[in-house]
Amino acid sequence: MAADTFIDTSGFYALLVGRDRLHDQAAAFVAQAVHDLDRFLTTDYVLDESATLLRARGYGRLVRPLFGSISASNAIRIKHGPSPIASASS
Repeated sequence: MAADTFIDTSGFYALLVGRDRLHDQAAAFVAQAVHDLDRFLTTDYVLDESATLLRARGYGRLVRPLFGSISASNAIRIKHGPSPIASASS
């Protein structure tokens, strides 16, 4: 079984923003991975950063579809980091 492929903020951005210079490469990579039944991994921090970046660059309309497709997918796993509140009380 292959390891999950990690997707960071730049990967989500390139995939979602058609005007990004790496959009075609990102779309082709994901299409091939889907074809090969590969799985993906990201973190809640990356999703937060991705939403912030999309909004800051005028693509806020893409945040809801991003989160909706991730929630509906069995091909991507979200790793949750430690709670900042729990960390602060340690």
